[in-house]
Amino acid sequence: MPAPASGSAQTGDPAQTGGSAQTTGKPPRVPAAPAAPLDYRDRTFKPSLHSARLQPPGQPLEPPILALGSGQSLELLFDDLSPTVRPYRYRIIHCNRDWTPSELEDFQYLEGFDRVAITDYQYSTLALTRYIHYRAQVPAPDQRITKSGQYLLYVFDDDRPEEPVLTRRFFVVENLVGISAEVVRPPGSQERNTHQQVRFRLLTRNLQVSNVYEQLGVHVLQNGRWDNALLDVQPQFVRNTELVYERPDQLFEAGKEWRFFSLRSLRFLSERVAEIRNPTTAPAVRLFEDEVRVYQAYQYRPDMNGSWFVAMDNSDRPEVESDYASVEFFLPYPAPIADGDLFLFGNMTEYRFDPEFRLTYDLDRKGYKTTQLFKQGVYNFQYAFLEKGSAEADLTVAEGNWFESENHYDFFVYFREFNGNYDRLVGHSRIRSVR
Repeated sequence: MPAPASGSAQTGDPAQTGGSAQTTGKPPRVPAAPAAPLDYRDRTFKPSLHSARLQPPGQPLEPPILALGSGQSLELLFDDLSPTVRPYRYRIIHCNRDWTPSELEDFQYLEGFDRVAITDYQYSTLALTRYIHYRAQVPAPDQRITKSGQYLLYVFDDDRPEEPVLTRRFFVVENLVGISAEVVRPPGSQERNTHQQVRFRLLTRNLQVSNVYEQLGVHVLQNGRWDNALLDVQPQFVRNTELVYERPDQLFEAGKEWRFFSLRSLRFLSERVAEIRNPTTAPAVRLFEDEVRVYQAYQYRPDMNGSWFVAMDNSDRPEVESDYASVEFFLPYPAPIADGDLFLFGNMTEYRFDPEFRLTYDLDRKGYKTTQLFKQGVYNFQYAFLEKGSAEADLTVAEGNWFESENHYDFFVYFREFNGNYDRLVGHSRIRSVR
């Protein structure tokens, strides 16, 4: 754990009613690849866009996964706080399991038009903050995805197609591999109280695999995070069509149950809200001061494992009636940390370590603070430390780890045929560490 420094305060750079979605026969205006290198992650690029989600319809806490050939779809939702409707479109990009673009051309994995106009939009109604709410079905009704694997949804403005306004990852799976998994206490004395070990087995009898170690790879994600994922995990034993993955190094820091706050109401204080200012002009919410939890005893509390959803009291149309509020966070800390930064961390910040989500140190109040704009809803978050030069969140600075913590684990099984030019996704399973 980094030690507090006695230096000066840290400073951060400020970061920055329609019809249904339909395809169009307009000649493509998007190049085969974006003009600039594309970041193949969940990311919102345009500052006026907020609350972007790609999810199964009506299921905001579920991962964006489709079964190949099922006819299922996902829904893309986002708000634009700019005053005019924009000609947004999306395209679907097939990716390898390392999130680089695959060698497949659009027509090899997608039937139907490859650019979709997002024409389903509504203006906000009751909210003080004016915005336009967009919605789209992915894939579109007259599209069909024909290959399994990892995909990136690339959303762009038709006037500047080479610049994405937001991107979202999703998955299309063939259920060809059986997965049996569990979370156990690690055997090592140093990790048994702070980490969780994942053990699992694959049954590949429905898949013709010639070389397990070259053709198969397994990714394991904790709570949808990619910064600490186990990538391309290899089996410990191979028993005919059963592959055994029980290596002692298949470990994750257990973390603790996620912090939360609720903005269902901007008139009445909820459990975590200390003050609501300007409720009729420009809503601003101050949360109660948080605490460093590293040495606090474990306490179970139901959470959403880092997720969030839109919600508003006494409304059956929260997507267009919910307001936006500035939310103030404060974490007391004795001195600024010298060798890294603290960030707001969770799905609400797209699990990114960008300057806009970095906390700054207040020398007068002795703690870290930030103010962020959020739509009314219920949110999970944590305070993550990012050491200089690292790309993985360190939760031991403000949160701590307890083996008993409840976490979701997703297992993705990838397969590439000999001389194949893309990674198939042939299995997926999600389990909880507490049953």
